[in-house]
Amino acid sequence: MKKKIIAATLALTLSMSMGNFVYAAEDSSADIKATYQAGKENTDTVYSVDVKWGSLEYTYSSGVTKSWDPTTLKYKETSGTSSWTCQDGADQITVTNNSNADITASLAYGKTDNNITGTFTNSKIGLKSAEGTNVGESPSETTTLSLKGALSDTTAEKKEIGNVTVTISDYVGTSSNYKWDGNGNISWGFLKTTLTDGVYTVEKECPGNNYLASIFYIYNKGNSQEKYVIKDGDIKAEGTYSLQKVTSGNGSYGVSLPSTMALNGKTIRLTVDLRNENNPTLTVKVI
Repeated sequence: MKKKIIAATLALTLSMSMGNFVYAAEDSSADIKATYQAGKENTDTVYSVDVKWGSLEYTYSSGVTKSWDPTTLKYKETSGTSSWTCQDGADQITVTNNSNADITASLAYGKTDNNITGTFTNSKIGLKSAEGTNVGESPSETTTLSLKGALSDTTAEKKEIGNVTVTISDYVGTSSNYKWDGNGNISWGFLKTTLTDGVYTVEKECPGNNYLASIFYIYNKGNSQEKYVIKDGDIKAEGTYSLQKVTSGNGSYGVSLPSTMALNGKTIRLTVDLRNENNPTLTVKVI
């Protein structure tokens, strides 16, 4: 019992003894340091395309006029010119691109009445990305559908005579056949190409596993003495490759796709994007 009390007394004495070495510190400060870590930016492509349809309701007029003939006491038919008409805007289709990537909307008319065909003012609508635009100002374009042929059903009332399909794909620009042939001339029909807003697209069906276009120069249209070549290495597979501008006569030219890509019977699309002068690119895709 006493031993325990002594132990407690010694502990108290030790505690008080240790307290004799505690001194009050002078005023001091310490810097607080922080590092900013930006949030992750998701640059994945998000496709969002609005298609606004007119009513697509048309009226067919045969052009035949029936008039009462008091001499024969019968109606007399007079042939005129047949026509298709519709209310304002009923024949229009508007495509708006809200995506963060360029797109092409391809329109096709499918007929259910073999006597009637439909054509568009523009069946391929190329729209740039909505990135950098304001809400309500996304790239948009309107095409108009016109009908030809005769409606044989004289009792038709809003009868289905066909349909329109809109297919969204990668941007291929406005259709044309421009190509620089390497000799300062325009060559037609060799490669199906487009050039719109600095985007130059080539589509070519490959008869073999590899593809070589030795006379296809990637030229800056504004200066035919400058051309673009692959910046680093060769094309190995589908993907996007950096380009660099060189003076005509310097560096390799043309496009060479290896047999390892197994291109026989397939169509390739080569898209040269010159919109960013500091980062021109070539995108190779099998479609």
